[in-house]
Amino acid sequence: MIPKFLSFEYAHGVTAFAESESSVTMEWKIINKSGATVWVETVTGTFIEGWKDSSGERYIKKFYAGALDDLFIKSQHEILS
Repeated sequence: MIPKFLSFEYAHGVTAFAESESSVTMEWKIINKSGATVWVETVTGTFIEGWKDSSGERYIKKFYAGALDDLFIKSQHEILS
């Protein structure tokens, strides 16, 4: 399997009470021995949270990690289906 990172996006909530959201998008590709592509899938993981101080590097890392967790769960589902 060959992963290709496509994007990381973070949207900060307008107010402290609004939800902030992040997403990570990755493309997965499987090629056979002759180099031909046999499977390609693009998967996006998301993480949403609100009601917290969502500023600072530590909080951004939390959003990135949450979106990655969701991405890998969804990727496993796509690969096995």
